[in-house]
Amino acid sequence: MHSEANDDPRKIRFIWGLVLAWAPAIPLGIGLSNVFRGLSEQKATGLGAVAGGFIEAYFMFGLVAAFAFQVGGIVLLMKPPAGQRILSFASIAWSIFMLILFAFFLWLNFVYLRHH
Repeated sequence: MHSEANDDPRKIRFIWGLVLAWAPAIPLGIGLSNVFRGLSEQKATGLGAVAGGFIEAYFMFGLVAAFAFQVGGIVLLMKPPAGQRILSFASIAWSIFMLILFAFFLWLNFVYLRHH
């Protein structure tokens, strides 16, 4: 029972694009759980406590891998198969949001927190 739909290169690229676009959500979730656990245990406040959890999560996952996954996901999702445009658009929007968040927390860690 071999299906022609499984051989469609556009569908395979779409699935890989989804995997690449959503994979960095895993360390984001881990970072958020570390932030909230740390805040409740240590009564830490301020932007430094939140940024530390995010930066720690991204370093665990790998800065280069997270960036490459997002960019790769966007490239692979640019031409979705028929009927998958909304999911593709949502995934691309998520990837752009993650790249912005990634850049913000890198700036926060390396520029703002190091000088204050």
